[in-house]
Amino acid sequence: MSASSVPGKDANAAVVRNADKIGVPKPVVGDKGMKLKPDNLTVSKMLDSLRLANKADSVSFARKADSLLMANRADSMRVARVADSLRLAMQAENLRAKSRSDSLRMALRSDSLRLANKADSLRIAKNAESLRLANKADSLRIAGKADSLRIAAKPRISNALYSDNAAEAHYVVLVLDKVDPVYATEARNAFNRYHRESYRGRNIEVTTTPLNDDTRFVLLSGFENASAAIDYVSSTRKLTETEIIPWLTPQKYSFIIITGLNLDVLKSNKDLESYRKFLKQVYPTKF
Repeated sequence: MSASSVPGKDANAAVVRNADKIGVPKPVVGDKGMKLKPDNLTVSKMLDSLRLANKADSVSFARKADSLLMANRADSMRVARVADSLRLAMQAENLRAKSRSDSLRMALRSDSLRLANKADSLRIAKNAESLRLANKADSLRIAGKADSLRIAAKPRISNALYSDNAAEAHYVVLVLDKVDPVYATEARNAFNRYHRESYRGRNIEVTTTPLNDDTRFVLLSGFENASAAIDYVSSTRKLTETEIIPWLTPQKYSFIIITGLNLDVLKSNKDLESYRKFLKQVYPTKF
């Protein structure tokens, strides 16, 4: 072992170096080296000072550890708050989405109910219209039968020119007064269209013929008796002005019914007024 590493020298040097730090008086160093002869009180003070220093270091370390723990806890709480905020935001978004979905569902259900109610209303209206048309048809049939019975039961009207025979086939005649032949042709075409739409399966032939220079006839044939001809006039007279020939004023036309035999007589004598008087005698409430 060398002289520079004599046992006890290094320890003594450390004590000398740390003497200021721990509050211990420095040992006396002579010419022949350092002699450390502390008493028991000095050693006790040194040990207490070291314990206090260690305790201070421990307290400082504990404080640092607590600070780190509190920082970690604060970070965890911040992360938890962020997570809670995200969870709440997602829940709010889910609630909004559910509310929108419920609103759409209710709107679709409301539209479905509206459409169903509309369909029911249309069905009811259609059924009501069908019933109304059926009742109207029944009324017309009943009225036709009643007219037939009245016509069959009424006394025959005697006339020097015209014969009263309600059971014979009849024409319905649209009498045009002072109308250009072109309008007569157009009226014939209009009645043909009307028959195609409203009298399908019924063979009603429409022709035109002049009675004199001022009067033209649009002849409608195919009516088995006077009652059928009167029924046609009753149902068609209202539509003539509004749908069939609306371009011709009502003052320019009128309706009559006539048998083939009486038509030949009328064409021969051309006396329309005398036939109108006869028709009013036979059917006073119709013409």
